[in-house]
Amino acid sequence: MPDELTEPQIDATVERYVLELARYERVAEIVADQLRRELRAGQQRHLLSFRAKHPEDLREKLRRNRDDPKYAYVLLARNINDVVTDLAGCRVVVYDPEASKQVDAIVQDRLPHAGRPDDREIHDKPSGYRAIHHLVRLGAGPEMLSVGGAICEIQICSVAAHLFNELEHDIRYKPVATPVGADETELLEQLLSVTHLTDSMVRHLERHRREEVHRRTAPLADPGELRYALEQLAGRPLRGDFVRLYRLLRVVFEPLTSAVLESKGSVRQALQRGETAARDRNLDIVDDVIFFALGIMEVHRLVRQFHAVAQSWRGPDTALKLALLVAQRGPTTESEREAGDE
Repeated sequence: MPDELTEPQIDATVERYVLELARYERVAEIVADQLRRELRAGQQRHLLSFRAKHPEDLREKLRRNRDDPKYAYVLLARNINDVVTDLAGCRVVVYDPEASKQVDAIVQDRLPHAGRPDDREIHDKPSGYRAIHHLVRLGAGPEMLSVGGAICEIQICSVAAHLFNELEHDIRYKPVATPVGADETELLEQLLSVTHLTDSMVRHLERHRREEVHRRTAPLADPGELRYALEQLAGRPLRGDFVRLYRLLRVVFEPLTSAVLESKGSVRQALQRGETAARDRNLDIVDDVIFFALGIMEVHRLVRQFHAVAQSWRGPDTALKLALLVAQRGPTTESEREAGDE
């Protein structure tokens, strides 16, 4: 078993790395540019950062792992980047933790991996650290002489996880001479709980928003969806001929969506206006569908369109068809009402 790293060996390793620092800065920049293109093409909302590892951070990492055989000096001297794989690093931070899965798939499919057993790792450590890690390796070629073969680590995490990861790392490992107290440990545990809750809230919020956007913008597929949309807007169950109403509205409104229905004004007010219009026209058979049709007909000057559609309907004269045909004649006068009563 190799001896643990000595301080002079750590110094020598860091000094060699400083001479190569510009190489790893360029590696991180190249990988970040490719990541940015792929994530934009995949329409992934994200925050992207990249960096080369600071020499002092490398020094502390070597000190923490000085007795690990994987960090043997002979291996570091041969190729430091095969031992310390995060000399170049990119971080992708997403808002919705569910988006980590899409970003993970994009990185796995589109970027050249390093060909190592640890190319992809999902971290959910007891310390609270949560992230997905990928190791990618730049290819060779005339334009890649200074960077070809270099490894870059890509980290993927949520905003909440990133907050915890960074604070936990800084508190536990910087400065190394200052131990973490009981109060700090308790606060870290509380912060971890808060970040889990934040991830959950973001996940629910994003899902709710997607459903709401779909509800408002997706065309209503059938009379059942129309009924559901109107009942949600009215705040109560509705009755009437939704099959005919669906055919009527699809002719007039294209596309027929919940957003279009809302843009025509309050459904509750339309029902109230329609009830008044039905009473003014002395209609005997009425229901919510008739009230709604009459309510939006006059306000939005749809009398002729509704009348034309109603005339085109074949088969028995339904209550809705009769109401639309009568509606074109306008409100019934007082004398007509009295004659009707007789």
